[in-house]
Amino acid sequence: MHCPDAIGNPLIHLRLGQVQYEMGNFAKAKDELMRAYMGQGEEIFEGEDEKYFTFLKQEVAL
Repeated sequence: MHCPDAIGNPLIHLRLGQVQYEMGNFAKAKDELMRAYMGQGEEIFEGEDEKYFTFLKQEVAL
């Protein structure tokens, strides 16, 4: 998050959320995946493994 325009970039937040999910850091994963969703909506999850969006939907009422 130290590069220009990183904060608020939906793709970066998506990737961070995916990494946190895979590491078992589910609270951080939820936060980052929600930031990705807020920045670009459901379309940010297109072409990605559906487990990430499914996880987010289970954690947050979307």
